[in-house]
Amino acid sequence: MIHYGFPVTLGAAGVAVTFDAGKSLSGIGGASTNTAITQYVWNWGDGTPNTSTGNTTASHTFTTAGDRTVTLTVTNTAEHSHSTSQTYRIAGNTLDV
Repeated sequence: MIHYGFPVTLGAAGVAVTFDAGKSLSGIGGASTNTAITQYVWNWGDGTPNTSTGNTTASHTFTTAGDRTVTLTVTNTAEHSHSTSQTYRIAGNTLDV
């Protein structure tokens, strides 16, 4: 099961957001629960390149406001992969100049 959380407040465009998949479980594709997740690939849903990492966390800065669907794909040592997506809203930049 893939599990990742979002901060309660995502903030405005131009502000870095950290995503955490630390509660993801590795028993995907029929693999035993002793199989470790080796790769986390984040698709940010905004046209920027994916982020691929061996770490459970990744940060991204969205440059424009709007709804974005982030997809996380995890792969374990048995080379089984699973994806899940979450849609959320990035607020516009509200700073006064």
